Amino acid sequence: MTESEHRALSDKFMLRMPDGMRDRIKRAAEASGRSMNSEILAVLHEKYPEPLPGTDLEDRLKTLAQRIAEETDPDERQAKLVQFRKELDETLGLKVGAVLDMHEAKLRR
Repeated sequence: MTESEHRALSDKFMLRMPDGMRDRIKRAAEASGRSMNSEILAVLHEKYPEPLPGTDLEDRLKTLAQRIAEETDPDERQAKLVQFRKELDETLGLKVGAVLDMHEAKLRR
């Protein structure tokens, strides 16, 4: 095992949880057929996804759009749309999400 592989497997973080949270995580893990550790990592990966490959803006946007298009669960798709807007905001240094919200509101009128 390489040093980086060993470090990846041994990186531990102690965490105090509020009352009842451990039980909620345990139920969620059982419902999804995972260990508690895997459940926590799945949530963390969703909230903090891997950085997009490449630095080219067009490539980043294509990758984000592809992730959204591949998602079949409506709730997960919405979460990925939120992430898409966040990435746009961070990448462009603008509040693109706010502009898109205003545009959608105008379309609904």
